[in-house]
Amino acid sequence: MLPDNIDLITRVLTEYYELGFTQSEISYKEHLSKSSVSRIIQKAKEDHYVTFQLHLPCESLYELEEEFKECFSLPSVHIIPSAVDDLNLRFQNTTKALCSYLNELIVDDDIIGVSWGSTMEQLSRNLIPCKPPRHNLQVVQLCGSLAKNFRSSKSYTIVENFANNYLCTSYMLPAPAIVDTVSIAQALCSDSQIREVLDASVKARIAVFGIGALSTRSVILESGTLSPAQYEYLSRHSAVCDVLFHFLDIEGNIVSRELDQRTIGIRLDDLRRKEHRIAIAVGEWKAKAIISALHAGIITILFVDEPTARKTLEEYHRCFS
Repeated sequence: MLPDNIDLITRVLTEYYELGFTQSEISYKEHLSKSSVSRIIQKAKEDHYVTFQLHLPCESLYELEEEFKECFSLPSVHIIPSAVDDLNLRFQNTTKALCSYLNELIVDDDIIGVSWGSTMEQLSRNLIPCKPPRHNLQVVQLCGSLAKNFRSSKSYTIVENFANNYLCTSYMLPAPAIVDTVSIAQALCSDSQIREVLDASVKARIAVFGIGALSTRSVILESGTLSPAQYEYLSRHSAVCDVLFHFLDIEGNIVSRELDQRTIGIRLDDLRRKEHRIAIAVGEWKAKAIISALHAGIITILFVDEPTARKTLEEYHRCFS
């Protein structure tokens, strides 16, 4: 147990953390056993009397960011350093960096368009309120979300987290991401409720979205949004990327116009008109997908972790040099 004497606890912590005394020196000075000193220090950390903020030295990534900008004519890129090769930590650090940056962009009356998926779900959990708060904000889903496995898409959670964090109005897009025929897509998009959300997505000044690599472990297959037959077709036709359910080859071209017309959500041309188009990607397996999305001209701001950035540039020079 910690002693009840607050003055003693304060002295021990000050001597240890601020004056640099060893635990043996504090033990002698305060007439305590070494184990008592150790318990005071440990319990103080557990009770958050003592907290730590690391300011780790890291190599400047300026040259890497400049190479990214030059290769892809990209206005802004934020490459997040990785001190250790831990994927979960890379996700955490990259999404937290974007959350802080997002608060610098948002102004009163903004509409924020968001996509869904595992990266966006993690981003939404790391959001922090604006200080001072922004007023009259709206968050809108940029693409359809209804799927066979609705839970795996995390779409409702993402929009809800944004709405709760920014205390704003939210708009879900109550439609599948992909429907069976072009005529069904046209009919759904003419529905008044869906049209209202689509119109709001077009008006959004800021769009935040993930970059998906087309693979068998993609959430769009797990959720049932994309059928195995559709996946096979896209793979055979060199699709490497999905952004908001627009499937692109490595040069940024739409692979299937017919499938694209069956997608419920914002069009790429409308996305390109937005002032801030923020993409986030973590994971080396997304290198080709990142190249594809950048070639499509739909990104103005990219957040990416260091290993993924290096792999992307390596892949770019291999394919295009």
